[in-house]
Amino acid sequence: MTLYWANGRKLPLLNSRIVRVLAIAATLMVIGQSLRGVAPAVHITNFDKIMHFIAYFSLAGLWSAALPKRSLAHIIGALIALGIGIEIAQGLMSAGRTASPYDAIANGLGALAGAGLSAIILNRSVSGKNATTPTTSAANDY
Repeated sequence: MTLYWANGRKLPLLNSRIVRVLAIAATLMVIGQSLRGVAPAVHITNFDKIMHFIAYFSLAGLWSAALPKRSLAHIIGALIALGIGIEIAQGLMSAGRTASPYDAIANGLGALAGAGLSAIILNRSVSGKNATTPTTSAANDY
């Protein structure tokens, strides 16, 4: 599957198989970091919420590119479920982790923002269909 910019040009070096591997790796890293009992070295108020937002923003972008035929609503829903599941797991752990509904909200907002930006960049609709199909001449430009 070839991915295209909103203007119909091919995205260079962006094979959905490569992006899928990156998305899986990033997801495993987020899960691992979320379940570890290590506090961030930076001491800024609500820094962890910023990190949650950035992590899920990135995951939404990667999964949107990795699964171009999957609807963005499904990707957002899966990421929100993942974030809630991780928060529940943190609440059940005894290794110094606590569940936070604010972390889950930051995760969800990050997923929404990342999917929204992906919709613009990759010219996708929420249903998973491309908003417009690239023309033959634009698709062959790259």
